[in-house]
Amino acid sequence: MSETFYPNVNADRRKVWDKCRETTLGHCLFYIGIIIFVHHLKIKYMKFKLVLIILFVSLKGMAQTNTWSNNIASIIYSKCASCHHQGAIGPFNLMSYNDAVAAASGILSAVSNDRMPPWPPDTTYRKFTHQRTLTIQQKTALLDWIANGLPEGNSSNAPTPPVFPVGTTVNQTPNLVSQMPVFTNYANSDIYQCFVMPSGLNTAEYIKGFEVIPGNRQMVHHVLVYADTTGTCATLDAQDPNAGYLSFGGIGSSAAQLIGLWAPGAEPQFYPNGMGLRLPANADLIFQIHYPAGTSGQQDSTKVNFFFSNATTIRSLYVSPILNHSSSLTNGPLFIAANQTKTFYGQYAIPAAFGKVSILQIAPHMHLIGRSINSHAVAPGNINIPLVKINNWDFKWQGAYDFQQVQVMPVATTLHFEAYYDNTLSNPYNPFNPPVNVSAGEATTDEMMMIYFTYTGYQPGDENIIIDSTLITQTIDYTIAKNNSIKIYPNPAVNQKIIFDAIGMEGQKCIAKVSDLSGRLVVQEEFFANNFSNQINLPELNNGLYILLLKIENQNLVYKINYQH
Repeated sequence: MSETFYPNVNADRRKVWDKCRETTLGHCLFYIGIIIFVHHLKIKYMKFKLVLIILFVSLKGMAQTNTWSNNIASIIYSKCASCHHQGAIGPFNLMSYNDAVAAASGILSAVSNDRMPPWPPDTTYRKFTHQRTLTIQQKTALLDWIANGLPEGNSSNAPTPPVFPVGTTVNQTPNLVSQMPVFTNYANSDIYQCFVMPSGLNTAEYIKGFEVIPGNRQMVHHVLVYADTTGTCATLDAQDPNAGYLSFGGIGSSAAQLIGLWAPGAEPQFYPNGMGLRLPANADLIFQIHYPAGTSGQQDSTKVNFFFSNATTIRSLYVSPILNHSSSLTNGPLFIAANQTKTFYGQYAIPAAFGKVSILQIAPHMHLIGRSINSHAVAPGNINIPLVKINNWDFKWQGAYDFQQVQVMPVATTLHFEAYYDNTLSNPYNPFNPPVNVSAGEATTDEMMMIYFTYTGYQPGDENIIIDSTLITQTIDYTIAKNNSIKIYPNPAVNQKIIFDAIGMEGQKCIAKVSDLSGRLVVQEEFFANNFSNQINLPELNNGLYILLLKIENQNLVYKINYQH
């Protein structure tokens, strides 16, 4: 493309334009196709001319719509900046217009190939909470913005760059803070270092939430948190002269329980009210941290804040690799010969005696030879329940994924998985050249097939527990309701209750749901409304904002409630 075509765009931007002109060309071909179709219908000349004008004005408008100030900055700030800011894991910043211009070529490549934002699960198969994904509209806007020369627009209209907290983001005091010793990375390649800290707990506690705070976000790629009561990890730590000990696949203790995970962009994890993970007395806490290549010489001291449940009754959550290569394979053992590919299948029939099971979270795990994995369940009546599908497995971006609502498994459901492995040089992650035989083992150069589930026994109403707050906003207008017939008081709510008047709605069925800002349902009540003094009883909650959803007289009304005690 000649320089005279866009004389006011500098050389770097012209290169970006040349790389992505296919995007704009696609729009042009689309419009030309319409024009030919219109001509084929033999529309009169004036009408045909009018269509031409409208189409090219539309094309010009499309090129002018997306500017940094009016659209692109908000996308970058919400989807990219959490990793791409000063002191974070991203290799460059995306906190200003100039940052984005300098990184335009990288943005083009990553977005057009769906490599960034990093979100392995296939969202067309199953959606999860806190998805780091771009909508089709956002992706198109970014590519069009680059193709159209990276216009800034009116800088005074640009949104304020976000401020990312250095420490805690949870407005409550943790019950336990566990911090690893200062560690100086000694390796030039990727390493997985484990750190052991005694919990110091004389009695068991139930974890209702946890928050991972990386000590150095430029070098911490992801964190896995385990609890171990065998002393095995402490022994391994004592045998290694460095802070912590090196361990690639697992952490060296098959009895250790996975209790938490963090990756860049992850938010603090809190479970629905009345549920928690049991942390045994006298357990060691193990942080397994992935430090990527290029961080040698840097220091880290990551910590985890734990929040314990004080509920009088607590439902135990369990984290277990129910599907695994040891006991679930139907065409095992897990062995992939050199220069071969193989697909493994497996299943686990949930015993009917267990009754229904409520699942909150799923976490697949493979190593470097693994290339794709998917899992589904089949309930009685041949009902298929999609669970997770990852089409392009990347060991460095594994994670745990929260379902948007608690997923209830009917009685006698069977869990299934399918995992594909590529032990050829076509696999860009193959650690061996030439390839060698690979079998099951702990090291990253060995292989695994495990799918962890966070689950509990079913109780009536579990299927109504919302974990993802976007499920509320998908069906109702998430604005403060201004219905003069409804009066909420007191607000701030006190004495663990909300009272509202519903004048003129007496006798109407009312469903009241109160959720925290993460979307977790904390209480639900159904009753027939009175004109005055309808009362919603609340459990003991943390101070802060909550969302009240009232469904009454064919209306969906949403209110912000400030809870204080």
